[in-house]
Amino acid sequence: RVGEERAAAEAAAERARRPAPAPRPNDRAPKAKGFSTSQRRELDEIPVKIEAGEARLAEIDARMGDPALYRGTTRELAAIQAERAAASKDLDRLYARWEQLEALRAAESG
Repeated sequence: RVGEERAAAEAAAERARRPAPAPRPNDRAPKAKGFSTSQRRELDEIPVKIEAGEARLAEIDARMGDPALYRGTTRELAAIQAERAAASKDLDRLYARWEQLEALRAAESG
């Protein structure tokens, strides 16, 4: 048993002393691809999603503008505020993705 442990330790030490092998051609990072069909479709659809997100945000803002909301429970107000925060975050994400896709398309065009 002691001999096995020592042999294993020596083998591990030998592996640690060897330099790492050079990367093979197929181990290199993949090349960047062009603007894909799915990205093109996503770019075409994103303005509709943004419009829907803006409409949702406007509807929430209208509800928040109702004075009756503030006479209700704080739980209702907190729920609507959380809903607005989520809608705003979704809209920000959509705008960021739109910019990203536009940049990819522009890079492909040259």
